Amino acid sequence: MKAMILAAGFGTRLRPLTLLKPKSLFPVLNKPLLAVIIGQLRRAGVTEIAVNTHHLGDQIAASLEKYNLSGITAHVLREGVILGTGGGLRNAERFLDDAPFLVVNGDIFTNIDLKAAYSFHIASGNTVTMVLHHCPRYNNVLVDNRDSIKGFSPRPDGRMAFTGIHVINPDVLSLIPEGVYYDILDTYRALISKGAKLVAFRVSGHYWTDIGTIEAYLALHGDLLKGRVKGIDDLLPCDSPFCLGKDVYIGEGVEFTDWVSLGDRVSVEPHARLARSIIWEGARIKANTHIVNTVAHGVFPQD
Repeated sequence: MKAMILAAGFGTRLRPLTLLKPKSLFPVLNKPLLAVIIGQLRRAGVTEIAVNTHHLGDQIAASLEKYNLSGITAHVLREGVILGTGGGLRNAERFLDDAPFLVVNGDIFTNIDLKAAYSFHIASGNTVTMVLHHCPRYNNVLVDNRDSIKGFSPRPDGRMAFTGIHVINPDVLSLIPEGVYYDILDTYRALISKGAKLVAFRVSGHYWTDIGTIEAYLALHGDLLKGRVKGIDDLLPCDSPFCLGKDVYIGEGVEFTDWVSLGDRVSVEPHARLARSIIWEGARIKANTHIVNTVAHGVFPQD
């Protein structure tokens, strides 16, 4: 079973953090999000993955070399110009065989059962299966009472929202222009007009977020450290309100409130106070600093 992780985006809403590392490498409880997704794909039965890269792509390639992929073969597909959700898939055509493949956005965190989605696709004989849920701010997928996908609205006035997870038959890729930016939804619109079988795999009672904003990234950590996310205990190293990496220094009189995540080699100097914050690896928090709802890196605050 093969899968592709889409990880080429710029992450503009997360700047300046994404000037330092791509979204897919943002640490989630000190583990890169990409590594979490790969762990979920492994659990689903995936044995080979492709990851497309553009912005800070060398960091992603280097990280993949460090991971314990444990039975998964990884391919990095570098895009000289960004190709979009459709063009990136077309660029992966050489990596695929004649079996349906799973696609996951590289900026989402979820406990959705990926194996169940893939099995549904195989059993249903769909051309494309889109994993959908109810998320009002993103509900732009038009679905009929038989769960057939009928179109996409530019506004959130559809019945369901796309999770960023889909299963695709490889012959779909021939419909995507090669070597240019292209949106996969335009391909799906063309398939719908031809009567192809695009079907929703509905999920509910799950956890899902994208980390496209600092607020969402912080909220994810709060949910994880407060025990609000189920089914991911084997994928992440921390399960208490305070996640501490390796070789962390905590000075005298330091106070942690609510939840805090500290990366490896973080130094928190005396009498600093931290609440609801993520401190990236190697950061130094100066003495007497008060940090709330912040993602900190380097020396904080800067001079």
